[in-house]
Amino acid sequence: MNRERCPWCGKRVDYHHDAGRARDKKLPRFFCFARCSNCDGYYGQAVYDSTYMKIMFWLFLPVTVITFAFEFAPLMVVYIALIFPSVFVIPFDRMDSNGRLSSDLLSEEHCSGYSGNEKIIKNHLYFLSDDFDGKQAFSSASPLLVDVVDKKRGKVYWHFLYEHAENDKYTESEEFKVYDSDMQCIGNFITE
Repeated sequence: MNRERCPWCGKRVDYHHDAGRARDKKLPRFFCFARCSNCDGYYGQAVYDSTYMKIMFWLFLPVTVITFAFEFAPLMVVYIALIFPSVFVIPFDRMDSNGRLSSDLLSEEHCSGYSGNEKIIKNHLYFLSDDFDGKQAFSSASPLLVDVVDKKRGKVYWHFLYEHAENDKYTESEEFKVYDSDMQCIGNFITE
């Protein structure tokens, strides 16, 4: 999920403001963990559940042994250089108050065709109205979180972030407009 929006309510987040509302002593300081000021949901980077960090963890011992056994320091420098981008690579995700990935299930997955000029990006939020940011959290139809983009077939697999009465209106309609994070119309989802 992108780093501009809350993974619970879809509202814009101010991490520096929200970080003061949550503390996690187990998470390294330079990784993000916060509590959304719009919906009080915890969000952050799931460092211990991240595939990228698991790979880096399992590479640590072999890289260290090879570095010291063959006195090849550039290998360790490359390894350390690959760890630093992890702060930017690991996206924000839903978390519980203990800093672990939340086990709350999202809504069922839907499939739609897409017609538009802009590219749809996996794990990004798209909105159903251009005034989403002007409303309270959970007061309008849920944003869509894109799971899979099948470019060959022109299909997009997505689900709603949260349950809302207006969500059914969009799943039952034949076609509906979608908006990006800047509330610009980027195209139409065609329900199949």
